[in-house]
Amino acid sequence: MLADLASGAVDLEFALLADGVAKEKLYPIDVDRAFKALDRVRPGIRKFWDTGALSAQMLTDNEVVLGSIWNGRLQTPADKGAPLAIEWNEAMLQVQYWGILKGARATSECQRFIDFACQPRIQADFVQAIPYGPPNRAAFQFIPAAQAARLPSSPEHKAKAFLQDGRWWADNRAKVSERWSQWLLQKG
Repeated sequence: MLADLASGAVDLEFALLADGVAKEKLYPIDVDRAFKALDRVRPGIRKFWDTGALSAQMLTDNEVVLGSIWNGRLQTPADKGAPLAIEWNEAMLQVQYWGILKGARATSECQRFIDFACQPRIQADFVQAIPYGPPNRAAFQFIPAAQAARLPSSPEHKAKAFLQDGRWWADNRAKVSERWSQWLLQKG
């Protein structure tokens, strides 16, 4: 099970890692090489998931035994006893962004909210609800060690991971989208 473009991005980086590309050399993505790597594994891919709920359900139901998934989606069923675990080696860290639309009303209130949401203690509290790692490293001083060990941005896991290049995806999403659609049709 790998991610569909509808989930945000196709797992081209994982295809390249499987093809021997070092995580430090993933970008710019060699799209042709990534799709050739996907060609090789396509027969073993049961589904390309488009929502986090689907990826977690497929693993929980043992419909698949391996795949890419957002850590927060896997952690909930694992905490409830499902025999699931995360392999953090060569994990992909994704960054989300706050933004205020140009011309929006109440921009000062929006800015205050963003400032509030980025505070270390607030981010530490947030990971209690869902274990997505805080981008503010100072939050880890407020997170118990056992909880920190479950987070992708913990110092231990972050050292083994790579950061998804959001700029590359923004610049190349349309090209990848067209290629992805053609590839899915060709491969049935």
